[in-house]
Amino acid sequence: MRKDRDKELKRCKNYCLRLISLRPRTEYELKSRMEEKGYADEVITGIVGVLKEEGLVNDLKFAGDWIDSRLRTNPRGVKGLKDELTKKGVSKEVIEEAMSQREEGLDERAIALELLKDMLQGESGQPDNKMKARLYSFLLRRGFDAEVAEEAVNEALGE
Repeated sequence: MRKDRDKELKRCKNYCLRLISLRPRTEYELKSRMEEKGYADEVITGIVGVLKEEGLVNDLKFAGDWIDSRLRTNPRGVKGLKDELTKKGVSKEVIEEAMSQREEGLDERAIALELLKDMLQGESGQPDNKMKARLYSFLLRRGFDAEVAEEAVNEALGE
């Protein structure tokens, strides 16, 4: 019986290591994948504990790396970043801590302005209300606060 349990633990750990080798995972993501595979709760708990001890699963590091990556490649507002991390199973406390560690790089207004400048590069003529609404909606969909979006649109359009 002990042999079967050890075998299952080893199989489960190898499965998790394969998942982590593809990309970093949150604790929630790993637990969900192990549950889908049908591993027992005590096996899941044990393996997650081992992976955390070994430093292979760290939600705070994951959240920080996610934020840094998003700001470089696909910028979002603070609300958008928090929503994405919440969907990945990161706790609100961990998200807040990761955000506070990156406060300097999270100037929402500057990020929004940069996105709008890229969008407006090919535009010519006087901006109308339809264009303003389109830009404003774009920023809201990206997770920017309404006030920040409005300020950024007005500044980008020179108003």
